[in-house]
Amino acid sequence: MQAIILAAGYGRRMRPLSDSSHKALLPIGSTTILARIVDGLREIDIDHLTVVTGYRAEDIERYLRERYPQTRLQFVYNARYEETNNIVSLSMGLEQMQLDDDLVLVECDLLFEPGLLGRLLTRDANIALVDHYRTGMDGTVVSVSGGHVQQVFPPHVQGPDFQYADKYKTLNIYRFKRDFCTNTLAPLVKVYADRVDANSYYELVLGMLANVPEQRIAAEVVAGEHPVEC
Repeated sequence: MQAIILAAGYGRRMRPLSDSSHKALLPIGSTTILARIVDGLREIDIDHLTVVTGYRAEDIERYLRERYPQTRLQFVYNARYEETNNIVSLSMGLEQMQLDDDLVLVECDLLFEPGLLGRLLTRDANIALVDHYRTGMDGTVVSVSGGHVQQVFPPHVQGPDFQYADKYKTLNIYRFKRDFCTNTLAPLVKVYADRVDANSYYELVLGMLANVPEQRIAAEVVAGEHPVEC
């Protein structure tokens, strides 16, 4: 498999720490958030990484090249990172990478036990890691039926009367089949990013596909092992 790491964002929630460092390079013990992610990917034998950069792009590239000289690295620079959202970064990454295997998508600001990524290997399918919603889990949530993602609810549709009791939080870690990426996800994400709304989330596109039987995404419930988004 290959992996794409979205690392373009500024990290406003982590100011003032992110004013002088990319959020993914902030120290966690003797390592960094980004190194924990890459080490976890390497544990499941992924050593082909595409990293979409923006804020402090040179710092990210230098760090990864120095720390992982044997890893196959490709960097894609999103010059519009300050004015767009992650749908643009994902579109650019998918467009510029040569996808010859299934793809793992991870966002760069997640703290999790590396072994969690092994849950992506439980079946040969499109997979989203999810957990039962609990207070404090901000961001996109989904409904699940029959072991698959049924509906996707980005933050902007979660009004004051939104019901969370039966929802699951996406953990921003996915596995996508190669053909799904090439023939379905990449074209749809590009159209949406280029022509509809560059300031939206890629989960909107996943929501459009949730009820298309041949494009379904399995929901792998991690039951309390959820990452912390920084």
